[in-house]
Amino acid sequence: MRIPHISPSNAMGLADKGIGFVKELFGELFDRESMKKSGQLQQEKGSARLGALKAELTAETQNAKVASLEEAQEKAADAS
Repeated sequence: MRIPHISPSNAMGLADKGIGFVKELFGELFDRESMKKSGQLQQEKGSARLGALKAELTAETQNAKVASLEEAQEKAADAS
């Protein structure tokens, strides 16, 4: 079994969500609208990265399934 390749930038999605949350919290506490907005946008970026990561992993899984089915198909053709 092959370990899937994961894009490092997409793996940072969780960190973006956490840092964005802290920025938004500080913006709220210190009444800094720009910091609050920056935090919200960074959280959205993190969500998008996590979505891309999920898509990468799904694609890797599907590619592995295709490879397995192709191998089984070749074995079946050789057996006949």
